[in-house]
Amino acid sequence: MAIAGLAALVAIAIVATILLTGNSNKSSSTAAGTTGTAATTTGATGAAGPVEVGFAGVVPNALLKYCTNAAPSAGAAATVDCNPPANADGQYYPNSWTMSLYATDAALHTAYNAVRTAANVGTNYGQCNGISWGGEGTWAHGPGKPGGSRLCYFDGNVAVVAWTHEKYGQPSHINLLGIARSDGSDHSDLFNWYRFWHHRVGKCDAVNCVAKLS
Repeated sequence: MAIAGLAALVAIAIVATILLTGNSNKSSSTAAGTTGTAATTTGATGAAGPVEVGFAGVVPNALLKYCTNAAPSAGAAATVDCNPPANADGQYYPNSWTMSLYATDAALHTAYNAVRTAANVGTNYGQCNGISWGGEGTWAHGPGKPGGSRLCYFDGNVAVVAWTHEKYGQPSHINLLGIARSDGSDHSDLFNWYRFWHHRVGKCDAVNCVAKLS
């Protein structure tokens, strides 16, 4: 009787061990699969952030709200014409400015050089700042962070600045050409406006964002 009872207890223990081991292995396998899926999803989300399309994705609304769609400039995918508000409350704006987006580096460079050639501006000379106005060169976001090219000149009594904000292979950037004009030879205020905005147009700001034409 005692032996039979002991055998029954041993059998029960063996069955329980098998069941527990099987459930434990199943739980571990499920947990690993869930963790792997979550890691992959997180990675995909991190690698591909929000997609920003067109001008609205790369030009702050504080500037874009004064612009309207226009026929695309030669070689451009899209162009906007912009004018200052009727009541600027003492804030400076150029008399007009345009911005164009380009699908390729080559198209952007062709458009920029067309502006430069038409204005009879050379390359790699002079200054574009509040003191000196007349020249062409490159600009950078900071050391080792190229931004694009810029040129400035006088068209009669109108100060003009043109610049590119280039993609340079960065998903958050887009190829953009901006041109702004200020009457009355007001190159000092035009320079200050350009200095503020040329860093801010041509790229999206959200983490891991991707800028696209359409």
